[in-house]
Amino acid sequence: MRILRVTTICVVLSAGAALAQPCDVIANGGAHYPSLTSALAALPDRDGNHLQVSGVCQEKASVLNHVNLRIDGTPGARLEPPPATTEPQPQTLNIRTSDTVTVRNLTIRGKADVCGAVSIWQSREVTFSDVTVETGGSEGAVWVIESFSVFLQNAVIQNSGNGIRVDGPAHVVLQGAWNPNQSGTAYLQNNVTGARMSRGAVLSLRGDTLVRNNNVGVSGNGGGLSVCCVDDIAHPRIENNAVYGAFMRGGDVQIQGPLIVQGNGIWGLVLIGTQARISDALIRTNGPPQRTGGGIIAIGGLLEVTRGEISANQGPGILVRDGATGRLSSAQITGNAGEGIDVQGLSVVSIFGGSVRDNRGFDLRCAPNSFGRGSADGVEKLHCGGFDQSPDPTPGGKE
Repeated sequence: MRILRVTTICVVLSAGAALAQPCDVIANGGAHYPSLTSALAALPDRDGNHLQVSGVCQEKASVLNHVNLRIDGTPGARLEPPPATTEPQPQTLNIRTSDTVTVRNLTIRGKADVCGAVSIWQSREVTFSDVTVETGGSEGAVWVIESFSVFLQNAVIQNSGNGIRVDGPAHVVLQGAWNPNQSGTAYLQNNVTGARMSRGAVLSLRGDTLVRNNNVGVSGNGGGLSVCCVDDIAHPRIENNAVYGAFMRGGDVQIQGPLIVQGNGIWGLVLIGTQARISDALIRTNGPPQRTGGGIIAIGGLLEVTRGEISANQGPGILVRDGATGRLSSAQITGNAGEGIDVQGLSVVSIFGGSVRDNRGFDLRCAPNSFGRGSADGVEKLHCGGFDQSPDPTPGGKE
């Protein structure tokens, strides 16, 4: 199994690197400054300031108490910590208590052994567009604390311990193009954990967004994950992560597909005590050949799956256990290497409509201490003693 490890490497600037264009920051179309820090300090106390960054700025800069600030990079512009930095200082770019800040067309680097690349603290309406953020250590390449309406649009977040770390209450949106007037893809890749959310924090994925090649794509401990929207021109993908596509403990998962979860090493989705509602998702080809994983595992909590397809996973399509409640409406669960639906440990699954067939094991299997109900018309191989054939008491999933 491919597992990513973060290795600290001290980088010595070569003679070629020393020839990089020096930092030049233009403030409001006028004066030039040798650093982003000096340009920020010289800005007038007003809304609507604009900074244009060129070259390589080796510093740690703070945006404090700004309103309606725009920072644009020219091609090749880069912000990174000074080479000699060894003490645990704030992130390379630190945004605090600010409102409506836009950062565009920059590469921002941190140092894995010291601190992250970007932090956003107690701010709102912060947008990073067409920005690459990398090497952030355990704090995260992007660390968001108590901030709302943070948009990472067409961003590349990579090569870090946590790609995105969100500590609540907070809301972050990672999005690529989602309507015909937009272009671009957002990448969350090559991190130990792509995104990590604590209690009260929510990560939203939208549009052409790719979460790939992390150990774990998305991890939540009391935090939430949302995916939107059905009518977008492109949709998020969580794929080829070494262990799990998503690992959520507690919190809420709200997926309005079609989200694609595929090719993840053990499980596509792990849901522990989570309230999960998933519609129009495609969950396929997850799990190792040994069949020790599969599509979705729900341990306790609630799992609702509406429409969509769960297929060709190397293990069960869905495993519910330890008191979990599952509800499936019009879902297609086919061609999995284990059971289509495996119900264990005092759990119950209700099935209404859809098709559960052509799985290698039973299409629906219930342990003796578990229970199935609903309609078995679309279930081909049923091994669920006392299956309760009864009409749907809550059509459409409405309580």
